[in-house]
Amino acid sequence: MQDTIMTSMFSNVGRVLRHAAAVMLFAGGTQSVVAADDPLASYYGNTLLCQNQSSKAICHLWLNPDRTFFVMYDRGVQPDVPVAGGNFRIEGRRGTYQLQGKPGAYEVCLKPDSVPGKKFAIEMTGEIYGGKACYALPERQLGSSWMHSTADGKQYKMWLVKGHG
Repeated sequence: MQDTIMTSMFSNVGRVLRHAAAVMLFAGGTQSVVAADDPLASYYGNTLLCQNQSSKAICHLWLNPDRTFFVMYDRGVQPDVPVAGGNFRIEGRRGTYQLQGKPGAYEVCLKPDSVPGKKFAIEMTGEIYGGKACYALPERQLGSSWMHSTADGKQYKMWLVKGHG
């Protein structure tokens, strides 16, 4: 009787372990592999913060190895009360991106997902990473900060910080 119980118990443990191994194999197979020479490797899993030095709007940009992105802007206190469809303090967009350029002169070209009938203030005001465009994106190490000027003269303070915050 005891041999039957032990055999049954080990059979169940084996089944659970095989299932767990299959789940781990499947999950690992769906994640993108980041090449050691990927110029954006330090951005993955981390947050690029930017602050417009005149409007004080703050962005959080997340780049993923599968070439998707999410950007969220805190535009600060707005002079008018938000109405349905616009003038929100917080705006977020997601989409896909492509990397172009060469070492020392990379650009990330964002293509936000379309939202029919919605106009985003961050795009209309020309905030960096706010719309469909290519933006200079230097290779940086986690923890670094720098100043960035856009072609239209806007000044941004940039930080590359750990995690998605």
